[in-house]
Parts: sequence; C-alpha cells; structure tokens
Amino acid sequence: MFIDKAIAEFLRHRLEIDFPSMEFVQQAAVSPTVYRGPGNLRQHADNRIELTCYADTPDDDRGLEGFLDKLSTTPKSMLVDESEYYQTTANQFGSATWISGQTQISTSSGLSHAKTIVRSSPYMLKQTTDKVSPRFGLRMWFSQQRSRHWMALVGEHQLANDADSGIDYAFSLKVEEEGDECILVSMMSSVAFPPDFKLRILETLRFVCALPLHPSVVDEFGNGVRTVELWPAGLSPDSHVPSAPLRMNGQFATSDVLRLFELFLRYVLKEGIPDLVHLSSVQLDHMRQNQKNSVGAQAIATSVAAEGIANLHPAPTRTDKEAAELTACGQQLVEALSSGSWSDQVRARVKGFSTNLKEVRAIDRMHALAATGHVLEEDIDAWKYLRNKWVHAAPTNLNEHRRNAMEANINGLQSVTRLIYCMIFSLIGFEGPFTDCANPKFPERAYPFTPPKAT
Repeated sequence: MFIDKAIAEFLRHRLEIDFPSMEFVQQAAVSPTVYRGPGNLRQHADNRIELTCYADTPDDDRGLEGFLDKLSTTPKSMLVDESEYYQTTANQFGSATWISGQTQISTSSGLSHAKTIVRSSPYMLKQTTDKVSPRFGLRMWFSQQRSRHWMALVGEHQLANDADSGIDYAFSLKVEEEGDECILVSMMSSVAFPPDFKLRILETLRFVCALPLHPSVVDEFGNGVRTVELWPAGLSPDSHVPSAPLRMNGQFATSDVLRLFELFLRYVLKEGIPDLVHLSSVQLDHMRQNQKNSVGAQAIATSVAAEGIANLHPAPTRTDKEAAELTACGQQLVEALSSGSWSDQVRARVKGFSTNLKEVRAIDRMHALAATGHVLEEDIDAWKYLRNKWVHAAPTNLNEHRRNAMEANINGLQSVTRLIYCMIFSLIGFEGPFTDCANPKFPERAYPFTPPKAT
C-alpha cells in the first residue's frame, strides 16, 4: 500500500495492511527474545491499531518448561520491567517498512506446536522512505475538528523571520479542511526548518486556537527523506473548547491572528529548550486539560498556570530604598533568632522567611506588569482569590461552595484566563485587539491597557 493511500485510509479509520514479514525484538534484555513471521495491521473502530504476527516460537518459549522459566526470571521489584517492551518492525511489499515505538505485547500459542501469535497496540507507527523534492515540507492532520475553531487561519499565508529575532525561517502556512471534520496544516519552505520546528508549530497552534491538539498524522520531507507518523491517540475528540485569545470564528481579521501566531512561534523557537515543550505551553496544556473537570480542579490548574507564566517575566527592578529595607529587615530577624532561646521549628521558619525576603514573587511580577498596563489589577485580585481558596485550601464552611461562591469561582476563572493571555502577550510582544474572555459578551478589547495613574 502506498504511503498516501495509507494516510487516507488511516484518517477514515479503516487502515489494513498485510506484511510478509514482521519482527518483535525485546528491549533491555541481555539475550533478547525475537519473534519473526508474517502478519498484519488492523485499525479498530476505536482508532486503536493492532499489529498481529504469526511467528515461529523462540526456543526459550517452547513448552511448559520455557513458560515457567520465563515467569521465574521476571523481576518482582518493578510494576513493568523494561524487558517487557518490544520494538516492532513490519515490512510491506515493495520494501516499505513501518516501525513502532516500544510497546508491550501479548502472546498465545499451543504447547504442541512451535507457532506463536504475537499482538501489540502501538501508540505510534512510523515509516521513512526516500523522496526527491527541492523543498522542505511539514504536514499535520488533525481529526474530529470543527471548522469554526480554525476559521481565521483557513487559507494560505506567507511567514518570514524578523531580522532582529535571531531565528532564520521563511515558509508558507496553509490551513484547509480535508474530508469530514479534518483539518490539514501544511508548511512549505525552500530551506530547512529551524530545530524543533514541528514541536514549536504544534505549541503555537495550541495557543492560538486554544485547543488540546494532537496530530493524527505527521508527514515530513526534505533532504531526500520522507517520514510519516500515524498517531491513533490523535484521533480522539475533545468536547470542551476554552476561550481563545483571539476568537477564531471571524471576529478578528486573519492578519491579527497571523501576527499572534508568528509572535508566539518566534518566542518559543528562540526561548525553548531543545526537544522539550516550552514552559509557557506546559502551563497552558495543564490548564486546558482540566477544563473538563470540576470547577475546583480548573481553579487549581488555572491558578498554578498563572503563577508559572508570571515567573517567566524578568524580575522588576527594586529601588535602593526597597533593597536596603529588605536587607535590614532580614538582618534584624537573624539577630532576633540569635538572641533568644527559640525552638528549632521556629528558627527554621524564620530563616526561611528571611531568605524569601530577597526573592521576587510571582505577584511582584504581576504588579509590575499592571503598572505598565500589561495586565489588570482586578485580574490579579481574582488570581489571589482562586489561589488562596483552592491551591492553599483549608476546611471552610459549606456555604462557601454554594451558588454565589460558584458564580465567583467561574468569574474568577475567566479573569485569571485573561490574566494568563495578557502575560503571554507581554512575553511575546503582542499589541492589538484581543477577545476579552472575562466579559460575558466576549467583546474585542485593545492591548495593552491604559496604565493606572501613579499614586
């Protein structure tokens, strides 16, 4: 089966391939077990991929004696030993080869013959082939998507690096509907993409669309090589969609959304750690994953995300007077400890407090941003309310969680979401219209805000 046909069949949830030869190789074992034989791939209705191999039974697995010996040598100190994982290679007709990630297997066989049926359900399948192309390309399919969540990005756009950004890229971005509830995002360039480009594009799409996106298929090519990855988990839908920083249903011009897209992409390309998701994306993903849970779980995740993103901002500069007062206060605390007969517990707490006096807290960074109009003080108050009530929870009167408190929690969540988006706008240098998700009517609002008058 040609690779493009395999992609199409996979997206229709009906991929089937017969393999003349397959190989399951045990990992992290001194003498690894290897199963070889013909087999097949079947995609189930729940999108799960199952690999089945009809293999010759290895010598150490034959008979009851081999089965009992294997049980007796399995380490008991781990829930799943590393040697329980297998790497799978499946060869198609025409020399095409699929490789899976490390997965566990199940086996079944009769004690009277030397054949074993091996099955596994890999989380990903990958095929690498030769491809002659003068350009570099990256395509990602996202299944079970609603077009209104992508409307502002649909079409073909040209993106290029900022000369001052230090990141070298120039590529076309094309977003289109393909088939039933499927979105195809394609990038094409005449030069190689920057390192970790696939990861950074995915982070950027998640932020701009405010969706917990997982690609179903990834297709990359360049330098004479094409790599295709099939991800069954990427086909799972997600019913809850949080508020996007700029609504994607046509409220904003495509140019505004593209500017936000490119600024965030430049930021994570420049500031990201190789092979790792950027810290801002980690916080946003944690917040989104809890959108479907209880209000309390949402409050905890959103409050923690706000604190984490605040700490990505540089520490505000202290005046000489503030620095001198904090130093003097710390010294007086230390002197008070040395002059009294305090318990070890009290000494430890006071030492910790005096040390923390020198630290710049997340709330200090937030207030500095509010002073310049980059966040709102009312959103900081909402963050303190949610954090103190849920992150630092204590037994309270049940009336705290009744209707009025529920409304306050929901309003607080929307305000802290606005706070998070505004802090990211400040990080990436975005200015312009955005969706005010803390207002029930979700109106357009200008960013940054008018700075408060100094008192």
